[in-house]
Amino acid sequence: MRDKQIQERKLLDQLNTIIDRDIRLIYPTTLSFSQIFEYLKELALLEGHPLQYSHLEKKVKISDVTQKKILYALEAVFLIRIIPLKGGKKNFTIRLEDQAESFYLRSLELKKEKNNIIELEGLLYRHLRCQFMYHLGFNFNLFQYQTRGGARVPIVIDSAERTLGFIVIEEEIPNRSELATATSFYKEYSNSSIIFVPFTDKSQPAIVNHRSMIIPLKYFL
Repeated sequence: MRDKQIQERKLLDQLNTIIDRDIRLIYPTTLSFSQIFEYLKELALLEGHPLQYSHLEKKVKISDVTQKKILYALEAVFLIRIIPLKGGKKNFTIRLEDQAESFYLRSLELKKEKNNIIELEGLLYRHLRCQFMYHLGFNFNLFQYQTRGGARVPIVIDSAERTLGFIVIEEEIPNRSELATATSFYKEYSNSSIIFVPFTDKSQPAIVNHRSMIIPLKYFL
């Protein structure tokens, strides 16, 4: 418990420095530390979901105009990454860039949920981003595929060679809905593949078909 308290104290001090010093160098706002911190906490809770300024304005009392400037500043200091949505919903979502910060901010509001899908998607995103970003000579874009019909591929890495989607799943093999999502993705992106990522301990790598396979989460960590 003591070690956890020390770790949380260090994370809060780190966020305090970034918010009260670094962000203000980019956007000299009159918002207080508490207001920006509350906004960042709400963003952490919305990881992987389409962002709605009106919802956040009700929660933290920050106008949509100011939110846009704060989002720009938060991304500029590498606290978040803005991820565009493609597939029908013209919007964007966000991902926090640091796993410890994401876990800490979410834990302030949410009770720990074992194997929470959104948390695991964030964990996978942060590991994948590091692997691809530091691979010299590899150019790629990140986006999230989401249709009005409910198909959702939370992590997509798009390069000149291939469009590769990742779907975190609860069972060892994809269910009918997850396979339908993959089919929707294939139709939208002809040169695409899907990797299903189960987090169960019993899961093993497997081929699903010529455009998809199963790779358990543990192999990415």
